[in-house]
Amino acid sequence: MAYLSSFPYIFVVPGDSKYATIKELTTQLRAQPGSVSWAFGGNGTLGHFLGVAMERSEKIKGTPVSYRGGPDLLTALGGKQVDMAIMSVQSSLPLIAQGRLKALAVSGDTRNKTLPQIPAANEVIANYPSIIGFVALYAPINTPIRQVEQLIREVNKVVTSEEYTKRLDKDGSMAKTFNTPIEAKDFFDKEGPKWEALTVEAGLKVE
Repeated sequence: MAYLSSFPYIFVVPGDSKYATIKELTTQLRAQPGSVSWAFGGNGTLGHFLGVAMERSEKIKGTPVSYRGGPDLLTALGGKQVDMAIMSVQSSLPLIAQGRLKALAVSGDTRNKTLPQIPAANEVIANYPSIIGFVALYAPINTPIRQVEQLIREVNKVVTSEEYTKRLDKDGSMAKTFNTPIEAKDFFDKEGPKWEALTVEAGLKVE
């Protein structure tokens, strides 16, 4: 019903990695399937989906490795246990600034404000789907339409406020506003099939 914030993720490698671009990494995988490992913070997480999308788009196969979260991903990268990780911009920004991590691409089809020099995934991965994680607010299906309309108006006030925008700018997140419940429904209805296709591709099942 309401799109509160995008949740930007980034493809990162150790600062001294031989890979300087996503193209170099995917070329290696095309030549030697499974020769590059990519890590993410748990099965079925955003990082997992984004990595599956990379493999699916480029028709390659790496070695996916699941960890419990950001700290474990950073430890694995620092210890050269994996070649690349897909994690939140917020978690990786400080280490990128220090040169300990190297950014290859950001998720989605728009460059991140905090890393404008880093290409969006859609720029460098062939046929990459236009997907990006987001935080949304939903209401029960039987919520009266007038209440939904009011909620949308109130949420729009918040996400367009100066204070909220400044918070999102810290990691390059963005909010989205909708004028009507129908406009919101149309957006979320279009998003669903993208994630469903990746779920099937990854072989993920509800447990």
